[in-house]
Amino acid sequence: MADRLRKELVFQPLLRKAAQAELRRLRKKHFPTFDGEVVYGAVHARRTDYHAQLELLYNVSQPAGVPFFVSAAAWLRRALEPHERLLLVVVSDDAVWAQEELVPALRAAGEADRVGGGWAAAWAGNGDPLRPERDLALLAACNHTVFAYGTFGLSAALVAGGRGIVYQLAREPLHPTLLTPSEQFARHMPGWVALR
Repeated sequence: MADRLRKELVFQPLLRKAAQAELRRLRKKHFPTFDGEVVYGAVHARRTDYHAQLELLYNVSQPAGVPFFVSAAAWLRRALEPHERLLLVVVSDDAVWAQEELVPALRAAGEADRVGGGWAAAWAGNGDPLRPERDLALLAACNHTVFAYGTFGLSAALVAGGRGIVYQLAREPLHPTLLTPSEQFARHMPGWVALR
């Protein structure tokens, strides 16, 4: 299914060019003197409308929070080669929360991660929920993806390829028929993992 989605979901040249330009801009800003390989980790935090969905479908009231995204970033950093630099590209439907809570926490954790090599994090969302195509193209242009749940993050991760780190809902007992689609993919996609 992932291969088929990559063939079917093709972005317009203008969106692809804009995504690549944004990644180049972020690299220049966060790694201005680094000549080596920069790996882009897409981070999608769905927040605004999904809390009710989690409760309704999965009987879970605790959505993915900052600790999940920090843990996922650390996991991704450890999965990379030591010489590679990691730049987390953050997009969310809750721009205020992402810019005030998530990005600062990711930056602080990246600066403190001396063992894994650390990482940089940047807000890159367009802030317009009525124009999501730019954000989707940007996430899909990254090498790897961190996302909690939802088809937007899942689609971006499948198109991007690479590793996928998804949120494992905190619920007991863990039953295969109650898994989110993201958790189901994490069970079957090579290089994907579900974390709490």
